[in-house]
Amino acid sequence: MKLSFFGAARQVTGSMFLLELEDDYKVLIDCGTDLDNNSTADKEKQFGLFPFEASMINLVLLTHAHIDHSGQ
Repeated sequence: MKLSFFGAARQVTGSMFLLELEDDYKVLIDCGTDLDNNSTADKEKQFGLFPFEASMINLVLLTHAHIDHSGQ
């Protein structure tokens, strides 16, 4: 099992975590919007909308519906 953090590290907004299980099953936990506009533009230039291939996700789990967790 591997857990990667793609948002909400050292900030409050943009909660996005990727949980990769042993059987190659991938769960995206939250898909929040980063409300810091400058860093979001820089990230999108570098990675695109997601910092991973979105088609590899098997399941999206939203913890709650606030925009910093549920996305754009």
